[in-house]
Amino acid sequence: MLRATALLVLTAAVLVPLPAAAQNRATTAEITGRLEDTTGGVLPGGTVTVVNLDDGLVRSSVSDGAGRYDVMLLPPGRYDVRAELAGFDAAGLDAVTLTVGASRTINFTLAPAGVAETVTVTAATSVVETTTDTSDVTLDSQAIANLPINGRRFHDFVSLTPTAQVEPQRGQISLAGQRGINGNINIDGADYNQPFFGGIRGGERSQFTFTIPQEAIREFRVVKAGYSPEFGRSTGGLVNAITRSGANATGGSAFYLLRPEQLAAQNAFGQDAAPTQHQFGGSLGGALRRDRAFYFLAYEQQEFRAPREVRFPRLEGFTPTAASREGHDHFRRYETPFEVTNDARAWLARFDFNLPRGNRFNVRYNGSTNRALNADGVGGVITPATNRSLETNGTEEDATQTVAGQFT
Repeated sequence: MLRATALLVLTAAVLVPLPAAAQNRATTAEITGRLEDTTGGVLPGGTVTVVNLDDGLVRSSVSDGAGRYDVMLLPPGRYDVRAELAGFDAAGLDAVTLTVGASRTINFTLAPAGVAETVTVTAATSVVETTTDTSDVTLDSQAIANLPINGRRFHDFVSLTPTAQVEPQRGQISLAGQRGINGNINIDGADYNQPFFGGIRGGERSQFTFTIPQEAIREFRVVKAGYSPEFGRSTGGLVNAITRSGANATGGSAFYLLRPEQLAAQNAFGQDAAPTQHQFGGSLGGALRRDRAFYFLAYEQQEFRAPREVRFPRLEGFTPTAASREGHDHFRRYETPFEVTNDARAWLARFDFNLPRGNRFNVRYNGSTNRALNADGVGGVITPATNRSLETNGTEEDATQTVAGQFT
């Protein structure tokens, strides 16, 4: 009876629709503010309309008795905002940029009709968040495209934010001193945590390769502590990313990155620290139907080779020549070929639909594969020697398949 009662209560709680103000901003943003007249009096019943400049999405809100309005659940992007009320001239703000999780406050002062037809200004980027007290950092598409990282894992950018560092035990992101396993990774509002080791999917046994194309990440938000209760799950920080969607304008990208070991300089100790690595891929996005249906596709691939050498310190006296050792080095002095590989592929397809009355639906599919030969306990890039024989170095293979959908 107790279990049945608890189940009924839980089911009822899930089925009760939440008011819009209680919805989270895991993947969206909002514009809020107040309408006033030129004397400072509040204006109830005014209509505030926002239009997405990239895909034509339209949302609106009516100011309440206190003159306040709130346009919520807006996909990150650029918006034109317009306030109107009968008997007053309209006012507008153009090119307002919203990032994931942002709450932008915009107050409008409306003049009596006939004083001016429309007052429209261009928005300036706000550097201070006045609506919420959450301590966070947002890295946008410009930062992701231009800041250099090795490996094209978007979450490596997290280490550029305050209090973030890589913990030495498992190589995961630690926020505000918490273990990496205590962090929470969301992509498009869906859980993207590795269920066994913690951290992002792929985990520490996948040779730290990407599982989602970097070209597909629009932006992400890092909250080290104090995030609102809807995120839950963890005592550590939150990494909240959203993927790119198509727009009315067709656009894409292509890249090929080559790091040849022959051109890489040695470090101060004469060690080779940059084996040959190839990375290539691209993206394409556009409209299936203007202002209504959109697509976005992305693909990335990595090929990595690094030579390895097996040495047994206790057999130094019994192994007089280097040729009798297992493996080889950069100069191919040893007869037996021995390499560690780290090859990866990742792909993504996303479709967005603007539906009537401001509704929106999207669905995303992404997958990845990773194959790493001799990947278990073979030393690092800078110190390639290992004391484990070739037969005990295992092959690591990882694969991910993810489908996520949203209806707003």
